[in-house]
Amino acid sequence: MRIETIMEISCPVLDKMYGGMPEVGGFHCTTEFEIGAQRIAEAAHCILGSLGKTGRPGQLDWQRMRTYEAQHVREELGIIERGLKEYGRPLYSDRLNDDFYKRNNKEYIVKDCIASIRKASPSLKAIAEKNLKELQAHPIDDQVVHDTAVAAYEVLITLAEAMFESVRAWPQGKITNPYKKSSLKAVVRSLKAKVDKLFS
Repeated sequence: MRIETIMEISCPVLDKMYGGMPEVGGFHCTTEFEIGAQRIAEAAHCILGSLGKTGRPGQLDWQRMRTYEAQHVREELGIIERGLKEYGRPLYSDRLNDDFYKRNNKEYIVKDCIASIRKASPSLKAIAEKNLKELQAHPIDDQVVHDTAVAAYEVLITLAEAMFESVRAWPQGKITNPYKKSSLKAVVRSLKAKVDKLFS
């Protein structure tokens, strides 16, 4: 059994690009249903990238960088919030559950979408949980920056869980709408509160 040494674990936000998270959460774009997940995951990934510019002592100074990053982080947060609102509409999940939609040579799209979500969601969750654990082991000195990074990872973890759960019952049961999940809305509200505090 391999044992990790202290040297192998570092702060994922400060020492890895974009908090060590994959672009668009690893989701493929076979349907609009997944585009929502892609947009939310990419925005959280970008927020982590901005937080990574806090640097180490003697390097970038967050107090100087925050002026330049505030607009970008708020823009990415807005993408997450708009994503929940737009893709929380029943249109996107209802379309995938519609027999007429599937009969018109679209079933392969539904199958590709389900396969993508079932593959990407556990992977995204595992990577985010690993990075969150590493962050907690190597916290960022600036507590507000640290808390915002934690909140961004929690959004990614909860998004992955909601996406996987949305297709769990398929094909015996219907696809549900992950963007309406109260747990996902709660972690996004938490991220917003941390961002507001970060730039207050």
